[in-house]
Amino acid sequence: METTEPNRSFLFDVLLPKLEVISWILAVIGFVANWFQLRNADYLLIIGLGGLADVYMLKALSPLQIAADDEQYLMANESGEHYSQIAPTDVRNSNFDTVRRQIIAFGSGAIFAGVLFRLMAWEYNTNILLFGEACLLVAILSLALKQHYSMRLLLLAALGGLTLYIPAETWIHQFHGNDPILVQKMIYQLDHPRDQAAAQDVREYLKQKRARR
Repeated sequence: METTEPNRSFLFDVLLPKLEVISWILAVIGFVANWFQLRNADYLLIIGLGGLADVYMLKALSPLQIAADDEQYLMANESGEHYSQIAPTDVRNSNFDTVRRQIIAFGSGAIFAGVLFRLMAWEYNTNILLFGEACLLVAILSLALKQHYSMRLLLLAALGGLTLYIPAETWIHQFHGNDPILVQKMIYQLDHPRDQAAAQDVREYLKQKRARR
């Protein structure tokens, strides 16, 4: 019996892979530019890491992930085997694989979002990173139980852990060390996250700084 290819989705099969590559490039360029304190480098970092977070969050909603898990059922039907003849254990394993893929996608998106929030010294960066690390830890342990591992997951978890380990103040000094006034304002805001006046002071200073350029 001839097999038919599943319908390709423009969003999940065409657009998202291209956006992922572009976002990686922008994120790397933005990080290097911020490291050397180049002008307007934060925009590249925001677009790059924000794009990666969006791409992975959307991947969790891909309908093709479920279709990929049901490949064994399609093959069984093509060979004349009835769907009900498939062992319940296989059904449970397939459902768990689908959930794990979604956990990985959400966790990866949270890691990239948390890294962005950490580097920009935004509020809730620690909470976002911890959520992402927890998701990836669950996925890594579930794969280990099946005697599998994913180097990509391990590297991504290491990235999140390293970002958590390095204090936000370190990134502020590294990215904005050429402007001591801004560094002082951002650290004060970081130490007083509920102080709306401090946040507004940082925004106004950045706005005036960009206007002078």
